[in-house]
Amino acid sequence: MKLMTYNIMEGGVKPESSRLEKVLQVIAEQDADTVGLQETLLTRGKENELINVLREKGTYPHSVVFDGQRDWTDTTGVALFSKYAASFARVVGEKVKAVEMTFPKMMGDLSVSNVYLSHVSEATRLPQIKEVLQELGRRKYSILLGDFNALSPQDKIPQSAVEHFSDRMKEKYCKDGKLCYDTVEAVLEEGYMDLGLQFHKSEEITDKTDLSGGTGAHTRPIRMDFIFAKPEVLPYVKEFVMVKEGVARIASDHFPWYRQFC
Repeated sequence: MKLMTYNIMEGGVKPESSRLEKVLQVIAEQDADTVGLQETLLTRGKENELINVLREKGTYPHSVVFDGQRDWTDTTGVALFSKYAASFARVVGEKVKAVEMTFPKMMGDLSVSNVYLSHVSEATRLPQIKEVLQELGRRKYSILLGDFNALSPQDKIPQSAVEHFSDRMKEKYCKDGKLCYDTVEAVLEEGYMDLGLQFHKSEEITDKTDLSGGTGAHTRPIRMDFIFAKPEVLPYVKEFVMVKEGVARIASDHFPWYRQFC
């Protein structure tokens, strides 16, 4: 089983619709069995081209899409697409963009959850991730992936890095002028492991795409996307790859990551 996470940037169609073909090419080239997408649009209407194209192609016949327009959301959501039938699929929580699919006969009901946490601040992200963790409970075989919009204490980012942050980055990643790791620490405290760090040093899976430079929040190469898993999942993991070559450099302001199971 190959599992991928990918922030497609504003539905894959903004600021120009020509990105749609590139994003779809990246997804097709990786040919993952289950794909977690972030920044999908919040509608199933005709303007949500990427979601509709993926459904029409039929490569991923099973999906769960967060498409509920709520007063706390902005214009984007999350989705999980899979070649495998799930025993159940659902939108997770009340105040967070998150979806879950559970696959029977894989490690004893494998739970895969995809999140897109608040891009504003740790103060808004922390309640969201706590809600997700509470909803997931004590699942033994559990994977939590997506765009957490948060920093990890395991990356050992020096406090001096803040001097080079934009004002937007300071608001997003700091509390009282100090780097803040509350969101990722909450995940680690629940017993999840950062799978990327089981195979690479953090700098090996940290980079900027060609579209990242002018966004304000991505002016420095910092990890915001993660794949976490319970320790019971680790023996089944074969490899962990950040795809940063070819069209992936120009398709979105995030790189896709994938992990391959034995």
